Amino acid sequence: MFSVVTSCLPYLGPLIPWSRGLCVLQDTARYTYLGFSPDKMIRHDTLPSPDDLWDRGSPCPTLKAKDDLPPFQTGWMGFWGYEMLHGLEQQSVKPHDAYAPYPFAWMGYYPAVLALDHKEKRAVAMANGFPETTHKAWETTARRRLWTLEKAYRRLIADQEKALQAPCPALPVLRPCLSPEAYTAMIEDARASIAAGTVYQVNIAQAFEGPYPQKDLPRLYHALNQNHPAPYGGFLDMGDAVLLSLSPELFFHLNPQNDLTMRPMKGTRPRDREDPQNDERLKTQLQTSAKDRAENLMIVDLMRHDMAKLCYAGSVTVPHLWSVESYSYVHQMTSTLQGKVYEDTSPQTILKTLFPSGSVTGAPKIKAIDEITRIEPMARGPFCGSMGYISATGAMQFNVLIRTLVWGKNRLYLHTGCGIVEDSDPMMEYQESLAKTGFLKPMP
Repeated sequence: MFSVVTSCLPYLGPLIPWSRGLCVLQDTARYTYLGFSPDKMIRHDTLPSPDDLWDRGSPCPTLKAKDDLPPFQTGWMGFWGYEMLHGLEQQSVKPHDAYAPYPFAWMGYYPAVLALDHKEKRAVAMANGFPETTHKAWETTARRRLWTLEKAYRRLIADQEKALQAPCPALPVLRPCLSPEAYTAMIEDARASIAAGTVYQVNIAQAFEGPYPQKDLPRLYHALNQNHPAPYGGFLDMGDAVLLSLSPELFFHLNPQNDLTMRPMKGTRPRDREDPQNDERLKTQLQTSAKDRAENLMIVDLMRHDMAKLCYAGSVTVPHLWSVESYSYVHQMTSTLQGKVYEDTSPQTILKTLFPSGSVTGAPKIKAIDEITRIEPMARGPFCGSMGYISATGAMQFNVLIRTLVWGKNRLYLHTGCGIVEDSDPMMEYQESLAKTGFLKPMP
């Protein structure tokens, strides 16, 4: 079995993604992956049918994983937008039309990828030789790809040195697309559905938008990532559309041994950086909130059901329930689920079975999706979809696209949502949705 060919390059710390077509993925706080030019690309500009969600002829060779390298060792990087779910499940409500010039999904195959290891302060270039079938041809092709990758990376370093000399761009000013009255009315609508027994919980989102120039997006991503580090963020330049994600939420991770981990976030409180005592009070309030615990538990049960479709009986466990994690501007309640996926389950099957994350839909999942489409006035787009990688070694990792900006036609778009249950207070939920825009504000 073949494996990747590697080389070491100069380490670059905080990254400004100053390269058209660049895909950047964050993997916990340790790794940043860079892909410069995919060999193959799958892009859906219209909602596909279930059979067309993936190109079955796409290259995805199985390589022998190297344990001393970062988990992503060449393969696919990209995203699936929220509306892709309409190609997976038959919904009773017609999806909204897209409101910005972005695709519903974009995945690129990267036979060469660079990983920045922030813990070891090293940069590792990795390349495969697919579709070569002999060791000599494989290594020759992989070495050529490493050379091309090294040139692209050195250009990025030079561009970054120039970019850092320019003044930092202003943070975007985004206005809500709905009035407070309109958003709280949506929440009341959701509560009525819950009272009627249609759903137990449903996530309701609102959108924000405002003008912003494309040339400032790389510096904006760099500045936001410096002020509000996100373990599962990313940057994707598709030319006519750009994603800037500072997601703290892991959707799922699969290692080459078929161990599956999911970490849903449900339950939020704002941070008070100016008053440590009040900040601790807010954290404790979240930890002890019966409402937030019940909401989180509903999503854990939903995800256990999704995982059971893929995992061996008895292997699905919940090692951590109701943990609270603190980020620069919010406290979040998080739980962890683990399971063992059946042998020979394809990456496509895993993504299709789990998508979208139950933490951004509700329970029961399909009914909640119908309610979201009925209640919300516009498409979600990339928001609440997933961005991540499918490694040629069999490893997979996708985030949940929250805290994510979408650029198109010189405008930025942002969605924030809240999980609604029967005793939700509409104005408190509205305030929570505003707190989730905190990463767009200057640090105190």
